Amino acid sequence: MAGLSDFDPPPGSIPSPGARLLAKGIDSLVVGLPMALIALIAEADTDDVFGVLLALAMFAYAVVLEARYGQTFGKRVSTIEVRREDTGAMDLPTATMRNLWILLTGVPATLGGVLGLAAAASILATISSDPLGRGWHDRLAGSLVQRRKS
Repeated sequence: MAGLSDFDPPPGSIPSPGARLLAKGIDSLVVGLPMALIALIAEADTDDVFGVLLALAMFAYAVVLEARYGQTFGKRVSTIEVRREDTGAMDLPTATMRNLWILLTGVPATLGGVLGLAAAASILATISSDPLGRGWHDRLAGSLVQRRKS
């Protein structure tokens, strides 16, 4: 990976944690509401199955859209994008690595919720403390979230 220690981001290019939370909230609605409707129509009788399917849907949504477009619908609305540290252009392996944590939310029973919440809280903490706004998942994947150029 390219060394980001020498990287001096342009002023205003690093999005706030709030912009990233807004994007995640929008994406959760975009995927979660249709999944909840499907569960109601199908009369799903187990929360564990729904939790696994929801986690898989959220993971696939994030990976495919970030790999293809560098942003999800929520990121687009929040005017942010994700890119690779070294080349800029997102790809499937980077998007997959960056979003693996989402699968923790699909672990059955209450454990999935606890693991997902812990992962999200630790990402928020590392985003807030990193000078480039990278969460641990960004560092692991070699990605960087920035404000989208108009």
